[in-house]
Amino acid sequence: PLWPPEALLDCAAMPGITVGMGADLGSAEQMALYTRAPSIGVLQPDVCMLGGLSEAKRALAAIEGAKKIPAPHTPFVGPAALASLHMLAVTEQEGWFATVEADDSLDPYGFGHTRWKASLEVPTGPGLGFDPDPGFLHRYDYAKE
Repeated sequence: PLWPPEALLDCAAMPGITVGMGADLGSAEQMALYTRAPSIGVLQPDVCMLGGLSEAKRALAAIEGAKKIPAPHTPFVGPAALASLHMLAVTEQEGWFATVEADDSLDPYGFGHTRWKASLEVPTGPGLGFDPDPGFLHRYDYAKE
């Protein structure tokens, strides 16, 4: 990572190098600012850092309006990961789903989103599409201790 990230705002595009960033940005307004940087090709809105789906929707509009590639990102494997997957599903451009690589035992939904895959199916159930596996929740039930 480059620090401070604001240095990317004045950086020219680098032939053959695509810079991705944005997972730590906290508003659609910040995301829109970085879409104007010629050096940045991929922006990674994090639904948690942005404060929810409404702000994430505004961030995606800014990214797509600038013809940049969206890669919704979250370091979380729970509801934020599902929300990020849904964000990606509504984008016009093909993008990437960025999440942490974690052991299958840490996948609360059991559909493999904690492992790299060339593609993922978007959950179609109510709400975010999946309910956590009851066995997973039981393993982490502090009330039973």
